[in-house]
Amino acid sequence: MRDGDIAISLALGVDDPFAAVTPGERVTIDLLSEAPPPERLRLLLRFWDADGHAVEQHVRPIDGTRPLRRFRVPEAAAVATLGLVCRAFGQDEVILGIDVGERGPGALDTALADRDAGAAALALEALRRVTPHLPGVERAPIRVAELAGDHLGAAEGWAALEARGDLAVGERHRLIAARRRAGQHDLADADVERWGAEAAQDLDLLDEHARVAEDARHWSHAVDRWARLIATDARRAASVAGRLIESTGRDDAEAALVRALADDPASPVRAVLAELLMRSDRAEEAAGAFRELAVQRPEEAERWSARARAAQRRVGEGDADGAPGPRPRVTIDQAVTDDGYYDIAFEDIVVPVRLRRTPGAKALVILFHGAMDRETRAWPHFAGLLPDLPPAHQVSITDTTLLADPQLAAGWYLGTQTAPLQDILPRLIARLAEALGAERRVYVGGSSGGFAALFYAWSDPGSVAVAANPQTDLRHYIASSTEALRTKAWPDAMDFPSLAEKVALHIGSLYARSNHSLVIYVQSRGDRRHMTTQFPAFLRGLRGQGDGPILDIGYWGIPRHSGSAPASAYLPWVRAALLAKAVDAGEINDIHYRLTSGGAARPAVTGARSEHAAADISLADAIAAAMLDDQERPE
Repeated sequence: MRDGDIAISLALGVDDPFAAVTPGERVTIDLLSEAPPPERLRLLLRFWDADGHAVEQHVRPIDGTRPLRRFRVPEAAAVATLGLVCRAFGQDEVILGIDVGERGPGALDTALADRDAGAAALALEALRRVTPHLPGVERAPIRVAELAGDHLGAAEGWAALEARGDLAVGERHRLIAARRRAGQHDLADADVERWGAEAAQDLDLLDEHARVAEDARHWSHAVDRWARLIATDARRAASVAGRLIESTGRDDAEAALVRALADDPASPVRAVLAELLMRSDRAEEAAGAFRELAVQRPEEAERWSARARAAQRRVGEGDADGAPGPRPRVTIDQAVTDDGYYDIAFEDIVVPVRLRRTPGAKALVILFHGAMDRETRAWPHFAGLLPDLPPAHQVSITDTTLLADPQLAAGWYLGTQTAPLQDILPRLIARLAEALGAERRVYVGGSSGGFAALFYAWSDPGSVAVAANPQTDLRHYIASSTEALRTKAWPDAMDFPSLAEKVALHIGSLYARSNHSLVIYVQSRGDRRHMTTQFPAFLRGLRGQGDGPILDIGYWGIPRHSGSAPASAYLPWVRAALLAKAVDAGEINDIHYRLTSGGAARPAVTGARSEHAAADISLADAIAAAMLDDQERPE
């Protein structure tokens, strides 16, 4: 070994022959072998850069008469390794060697990116043992501590670097994050004060500043930091909203956003509010917020217009998007093991559903969609799941009646001759409720989905129906739609009386025969057609019934039929039905009043329990006599 040279001794059987090297220096290999090596063995010298990438390699015969070999270190090399290869069949095969790429910083970076704590720990141990000189090795234990959830250890590590003056500007957010997660809020706040002025140039640092305010529930500070963050990078709005969804302070944060927008309607925090509404399944409000963003921020108009369109597809009677990707065909027992979209095979039919479970819930909400535009909406179509419910499972069921013809817009969940839903679907729902342990069932739908909610609740004694602007008597509905249904789905039925022998077309007559479920009927006065035809048709059959429906007749600012009974009208009834200890109209009415009394709420009419019920039914009689008698088809 000579001065200025780096010597690597290779003793067979000794692991990890590593050495740090400097470009331009010379490496001297001193071969220590007491016995002549086999002729086919070759010496393998490899040079690697600091990231573990191979730079250069040399394969030389092992010659006992020449124990010393010298090699110049190439540019970019940081590590040299020795190994052995065996010459066989004209090729060299490595039989003893070390791959720095598998043990160096590259391996650690990969493990950290994959969030693989085990691989990260192994890479760290290799770095400590064989390449402690490489740049970044002193930071590796801190990164591994972060991954392992040792936030206190990470905070101490970053703080030690900062105390030595070695903490890079781009690493400051990591120190704040570690302290915040370790519960060192005072220290995190102090760091925010020290480096706050530099946050405008470091979005990660500004994001951590916002998180400190979020954790401390200092919403005014958080809103200010969100505004600065999103003004620079609009994509961060979604991640902020995602954090708030999981936060126990979500409602307070939303209130702070609303206050900020009242003071400054053009504030970028509208993006956070819009994403928060979207993630809360409040798509109608989200669509409006995104549209305002598109106007206020023309440089980002394309982005926000696209988000508004995505939200709009969820507005009204449900999510217009079909299930993403192929849906697995499963049994009910298989479906209830996980959330998702499924094709449930039951008896002789296959029904697409979207299922969301809630651990420990004892209630099931069954959702039915209304008519759909077959040119713009893909089949299967699913009503959107409902937000902010008391604990309840939810299942959104698509109407397979529409498979009868691609032009059918509504099928009222009657089914077809070959797949009669009114016969089979009640048993499927009962079996699903049993598998989920759901003791209460709440059926929800609007328009043609409201017809389905009324029918299937009637088929399930003890359940609740929440129907918004429903059709109730298909004999007196739009002839073109109902005739198309009859001819395409039930071709053997020569006329409506024939079809009425196969399926239920008049919901009111069902409840007149037997009424063991509670109906919550939400009707918009702005929907004149349904108010003067379908609503009275349902009530006429209820005269003399001991317990009538809960009637909520109002106007919610939307004329005509579509969307005129919005989620804000019927969703509180769903919540009240789930919160009630029993399926009791009086209790549900009281809970609904308490839920909505902060606004312009008033008690709804509850069937025969109210002094107004008889007058309502008399009104229905009068309307029916004036408008339906000459239209009525033979039963």
